[in-house]
Amino acid sequence: MSEVQEKLKYRADLDSIRAFSVLGVLLYHLSPDFFTGGFLAVDYFFVLSGFLMTNVIGIEIKNGRFQILHFFERRIKRLLPVLIVVMLFCIFVGYFILTPRAYQDLGRCILSISLYASNFYFWLKSGYFDQASELKPLLHTWSLSLEEQFYLCFPFLMIWIAKFELQKKIKITFVLTSISFLICVLGTRIDPNFSFYLLFGRIWELSLGALLAFSFESDDFKQRIGKLSQNTIDFFWVISLASLTIIYLKYPPSLIFPSYYPLIPCVLVCFLILVGDRVSLKIWQNPYWVAFGKISYSVYLWHWPLISFAHSLVMRDLSLTEKFSLFLASLALGKVSYHLIEMPIQKSKKIKGLSIMIAMLSLGMMGFILHLTQGLDFRFQDDFKHIFQTQNQGLQLRQPCYYNQPNRVEKGEICELGLIDPHAKLGAVSNLNLNKEENSPQNEEKEMAKSSQSKALAAYFLWGDSHADSARFALDDVLKKHLKKGQVLSKSSCPTLIDVWFDGMTQEAKKCQTYLQSALRYLSAKDSPKSIFLISRWSLYSIGSRVGHEAGHTIYLLDEETEHLPLS
Repeated sequence: MSEVQEKLKYRADLDSIRAFSVLGVLLYHLSPDFFTGGFLAVDYFFVLSGFLMTNVIGIEIKNGRFQILHFFERRIKRLLPVLIVVMLFCIFVGYFILTPRAYQDLGRCILSISLYASNFYFWLKSGYFDQASELKPLLHTWSLSLEEQFYLCFPFLMIWIAKFELQKKIKITFVLTSISFLICVLGTRIDPNFSFYLLFGRIWELSLGALLAFSFESDDFKQRIGKLSQNTIDFFWVISLASLTIIYLKYPPSLIFPSYYPLIPCVLVCFLILVGDRVSLKIWQNPYWVAFGKISYSVYLWHWPLISFAHSLVMRDLSLTEKFSLFLASLALGKVSYHLIEMPIQKSKKIKGLSIMIAMLSLGMMGFILHLTQGLDFRFQDDFKHIFQTQNQGLQLRQPCYYNQPNRVEKGEICELGLIDPHAKLGAVSNLNLNKEENSPQNEEKEMAKSSQSKALAAYFLWGDSHADSARFALDDVLKKHLKKGQVLSKSSCPTLIDVWFDGMTQEAKKCQTYLQSALRYLSAKDSPKSIFLISRWSLYSIGSRVGHEAGHTIYLLDEETEHLPLS
């Protein structure tokens, strides 16, 4: 045990908080419809990490023993060994069950993890055309990368503020917390994924824990807490824990996260940290519960790859038996990893942080190879490879026409269908043939007939959301066969309905309405339309709710009387 650990009093209640947090994450990932707020447990980990790191670094600085390289080595030995094993597991299992594209994405993710940047990777990758979240076995590593970025920066901040008196330390930390919280709230309005994945909008949770740690150094603060009666502490502790449990069960999934929503739960966790070692209720420090908290990190690392690969194998909602089996498997692998990997390497004097970093970077190179080799597509027969290649090409063809903006519509930058006008401002799928035979000499006469009519006005229009875009290829083929011309106007999650409202998505609703008005003006100005095909996901917009575990917001259709309420 290191000197700093001897100076720090072990608190079993902090492991109990870890147990409560990892349980929330586990239950949420297994049953998101029931444990709707379980994902907030990651925020609790951030608060706890900020509290502990401030104490650890603060004590070492006070005793004149703090060394940045030694601190980094301890963090490396604490975080990376089990993570490396989990990544190797994902590479091995992914070889047998993942498609080339999914395996290639796994390789890119592994590369980003080795560079402490998987949160940036998932932020940049988030979008409609990305894989469903349950098919990304290392998605949960975004929080580790975010914490690692915090550990790279925080020691320097602690060294700088160490020269100030306690009150100024608290003020500096409070300002940092406030600025980050403001970035989180404002950033959520513009890009929720920015505030969710990146440190700028999350550091307030870590610094909230630091603020609590600094408060513990105040004699006046400790005296005030010490005056609280046992009954008062127990009462408010029970209220806090009950409130956090209710949040696990009743958090409204329609709310855009994070914004300011994690604030109250994080404050409640601060209270659990504040008085946890004085609570008289023995159940909170039950040895089995505390032991669960000790293996929480390993359990967290293992649980999501297991769930993700299970989804990849069965391609349906998991049964209750399957969920329970995955829960037990996560606990078992977490316990084994804690005792055979996590603790032995932390205690070992022979294994150095540098060797672990070399292993991590080597894994990053393996990930880069998976990227370069298209996910080792030689694993599959030619027929399957052709299917996967066609799928990838189809996604690339959809991109130029899919994310339509009002200004592009007003400029006439509309994707073409069927016969293609050589002077069109924006091409379409017809310009990017997947079938090489269409360019053969036998088709020259047909191509000449097409070119003679390609300047005709578009007579057929396809208008709608992503479901309309999916139908684009079929309509394109039909129009080509009949030597007709058309255009497509599609935008993600934007049906051809005026005054449609997505609960909790103010900015997206406004963008959709602006786009619809531009598209409507464009079509109204045309003299040529013979047919306009309106294709959208009508079942969602009529019922309002989604299917199974599908992520997304409840849809509300407004009448004229309520039109102004959400858009104001």
